[in-house]
Amino acid sequence: MLLCAPRSSGAKRDLWRSANETLHELRSRHCNCDFEPDSSETRQMFSDIWKVVFEEEPLAEDLKSESWKRMGFQSSDPRTDIRAGRFALDQLHYFTVVHPQKLR
Repeated sequence: MLLCAPRSSGAKRDLWRSANETLHELRSRHCNCDFEPDSSETRQMFSDIWKVVFEEEPLAEDLKSESWKRMGFQSSDPRTDIRAGRFALDQLHYFTVVHPQKLR
């Protein structure tokens, strides 16, 4: 039997508690955040993504462009694709900023 923690019950309990705390923090800080399509933070995140993916193309002030479809968005306004809260945008933004070469 393979275990990720020492066999002592105290270590298992601490690992379980730590995992639950991490999951709770993830849910409360990220998964339950409302998506605000017109906020400056949303605009900045989409702008950061745009600069990595479409380096040479200028981004319109209203964020709309048919180029978003080339990246997989369903419409020319990427904000309409965010339906389940801001977590998806946070993830895409993180991936874009941390691993830009993989997104090109």
